[in-house]
Amino acid sequence: MLFWLICVLMTLVVIGMIMAPLLRETMQSSDQPDIAFYKAQLLEIDHEVARGLMDEDLAQAAKIEISRRLIAADAAPQTGGQSRNMPLVAAVVAIVVLLTAFGIYSQLGAPNYGDLSLSERHAAALTLRENRPNQAAMVAAATPVPVVNLDADAQEMITQLRAIVPTRPDDVKGWRLLADNEGRLRNFNAAAIAQAHLVGLLGDKVTPTDLLYLADMMIAAADGLISPQAEQVLDQILEIEPSHIAAHYYLGALDYQTGRADLAFRRWRFVIAEGQASSFYVRTAREKIESAAILAGETKFTLPPEAGPTLQDIENASDLSDQDRKDMILSMVSQLSTQLETDGGTAADWARLISSYGVLGDKEQANAVYSQALDVFDSAPTARDILNAAATKAGLIP
Repeated sequence: MLFWLICVLMTLVVIGMIMAPLLRETMQSSDQPDIAFYKAQLLEIDHEVARGLMDEDLAQAAKIEISRRLIAADAAPQTGGQSRNMPLVAAVVAIVVLLTAFGIYSQLGAPNYGDLSLSERHAAALTLRENRPNQAAMVAAATPVPVVNLDADAQEMITQLRAIVPTRPDDVKGWRLLADNEGRLRNFNAAAIAQAHLVGLLGDKVTPTDLLYLADMMIAAADGLISPQAEQVLDQILEIEPSHIAAHYYLGALDYQTGRADLAFRRWRFVIAEGQASSFYVRTAREKIESAAILAGETKFTLPPEAGPTLQDIENASDLSDQDRKDMILSMVSQLSTQLETDGGTAADWARLISSYGVLGDKEQANAVYSQALDVFDSAPTARDILNAAATKAGLIP
């Protein structure tokens, strides 16, 4: 009720501001200029007589003449029709403003949405999350994705794979091959089913990579929505690796889908800060986090710049000569190195620098950065894992 009262008062204030100058013009234009002039002359004659500056007989004759002209002017056709119509114009404007305002709100607003406290909104979001459809229902409602067309030989191979693998329920290699190929063909649901079987076979030996592929296929099959079953897979990833970037990205997406932009913002900020800029999950988080920040009320948030060479930088460098391309990469690597030396950075930033030197073939410098980074993250096992992976990629670790 308070909301509607405020809306009505604000609308009346705006209408008043619009009508005031229109009505003022009407009042100011109510008399014709000639009539106002003759009335002023009559008053002036009275003043002259009172001051003894004009004879009574002369004044009477002047009044008769001015009165005659005043009567003639009053009988003449009116030229202020536009001003006389101003009250009607003002009324029409007021009605148009009123109808337009409430018409727009009825389309863009939520007239039947009651006031909710923050705790009530969180409770509603939790209800939405707990009552969302399961994986099967999401897949059934998803828009079909066109599959990849294959030549005759490739089609024959996948047909045989689909026929043989199910007859070998304990064949880890076969189920992995089937899941990979179904994913490449964009048969996401079939890939998820095969990968789920593989995960079951692996048991305690399952890796975050195996689980992430399963989550990827389940979410892709559900049109980007995250079902309770996919959420369980993501939770399983975080039990093995608490800082797993992709799992945090997807759980942030789930928060966003179920009305908790504040939680999504926190997860995506972590993803951007700790993940590698070239990662799909980091790039997607960067695209969405500003929207989450607005909904979460994080008005002071500014998307941080990407550290080191981006995918766009690399694409731009592809048309350069070998020397120019090398010079460009060296410049960007130098900027990243300076940033890490002066402002510090995440493990992912240090890993990016190690990898960049590896690409440039400068193993000596890559090893120096690797050693320095190990000292920085001496007490952070997860960060050291990221650094070790980059060192292995750069050829520093066999």
